[in-house]
Amino acid sequence: MYGWAYEVRITRRDGGESLHAVTLTWSDQDDLSGGSASPSTLVEAVVGALIESDPDRALPERFDVSTVRRWVPDLAERLRLPGLG
Repeated sequence: MYGWAYEVRITRRDGGESLHAVTLTWSDQDDLSGGSASPSTLVEAVVGALIESDPDRALPERFDVSTVRRWVPDLAERLRLPGLG
């Protein structure tokens, strides 16, 4: 299996909503959380950090966590995951 896929609903500051398919590979799961966070918790944290980094960014209907890592170079530092400080 490739990893995980989640349907994520994002609500913007202006009240607008969008629906996205977000995928996460085993590799990114291990790199970003060391396996200490569940995949769903990690995806939630990644999307939160993405929105925090650029609240007005237009997001595609489908994207992968590896893409977010390119969009947000300091993503790992922005993540707030239980047990990771």
